[in-house]
Amino acid sequence: MSFLILRTTRVPILAGILAFLAGCNVPVPETVYSPCNALSSASWKARVEGYWTRHGKPLHRRNLVIEGDVTMPSGGYALSIEPGALQRTEPRFQQVHLRTQGEGDVATQAVTTQHVVGRFPYDKKVEGVAVRCGDGIIAEIANIAPEPSAQ
Repeated sequence: MSFLILRTTRVPILAGILAFLAGCNVPVPETVYSPCNALSSASWKARVEGYWTRHGKPLHRRNLVIEGDVTMPSGGYALSIEPGALQRTEPRFQQVHLRTQGEGDVATQAVTTQHVVGRFPYDKKVEGVAVRCGDGIIAEIANIAPEPSAQ
């Protein structure tokens, strides 16, 4: 009888220890959603920009450069653009996330327009860019300007 009790208590304890150890090694993903504090945006453009790497055998790399103007309250916010998911449907669009981080000052009534630029590795299969802010798409850029040819 005591053997049965001892055996049935070992299994849950061992399972609990293994679950704890497995949970410690798994990174917690950062949430994709963030609130959008932008009032408006305009003049979104996307282009391909090439550069040469600096090491033993120089390689030609390309970046996708996305830029636009964002209007938002002037107090306490920082703007950034981060890469998002690549839509696998045709045409393929690269999603980017416009982040408006910080705590705005309620007493601030002024509105400012800031220019924001993001550079990401370019995938030649991408045909357009979708700029997301919060849970919506604030701009779609259907045509990416090609890299100017070197002459």
